[in-house]
Amino acid sequence: MKKGNYKFTPYGMPADAVMPEARPGAKAGNELIDKMIEFGKMAQANAERMTSILHPYVNLLIAQKSSESREIERTLDSLLEAMMFGKGDKDFMRLVTYFHSVDIEGANYYHNSALGDELLSKMRYLDELRSLDFPVDEYAIFGSGPLAVRGIRANRDIDILVSNEIWNRFSKENTGTNKIKRGHIEICQDWKPYFSDSSVLIDDSELIGDFRYVKLSYVLEWKEQSKVKQDREDVLQINEYLSLWSH
Repeated sequence: MKKGNYKFTPYGMPADAVMPEARPGAKAGNELIDKMIEFGKMAQANAERMTSILHPYVNLLIAQKSSESREIERTLDSLLEAMMFGKGDKDFMRLVTYFHSVDIEGANYYHNSALGDELLSKMRYLDELRSLDFPVDEYAIFGSGPLAVRGIRANRDIDILVSNEIWNRFSKENTGTNKIKRGHIEICQDWKPYFSDSSVLIDDSELIGDFRYVKLSYVLEWKEQSKVKQDREDVLQINEYLSLWSH
């Protein structure tokens, strides 16, 4: 049942499921939904204002080579809040990278917090992957995914290594290759010739947000053997990343 102009809330919930007894409003047909949308717009605007204020302050902290950990931490906290609304990620990475030279433990804490909450992520098409409804321990994202979730660069598709159990479900679709494409998702049986046993990569993968990713060390091992130009460029960025961060 559709109420007003909105069938679903911004969070994907049916309007009727939020507050079925609410008086129909002029916008969404549901007062609570109207308020949620208004709050979201206000929060987005506040995040934009916050980042515009923080940007020159980040520049100042870095230019003056500040060693004031509390000031840096307060600024990083504010940037993390803004990043929840898609703002401030570049300034966050600039400042947390600088903070690494002041307080390694503190910098790792902030970086890992942003990583775990997927605030650094440039991952695309996760909704497509989620719709496949695979058990989380039966596959791991490989390819450019482990780079994208860390904000190193965006992915063009999602490659996943899957267990034999999942692969066998798609045996009828197998055309004699080790990959099956579903939209932007490539389901891979293995990653030969670089790794003979893909189950090791799945078992040793790490959970970031709601998904498991092949460890960056394995991505580096593969790309160092590749002769593809993009892979050579990725090696430089991965090494730069790993020189600072342990994940």
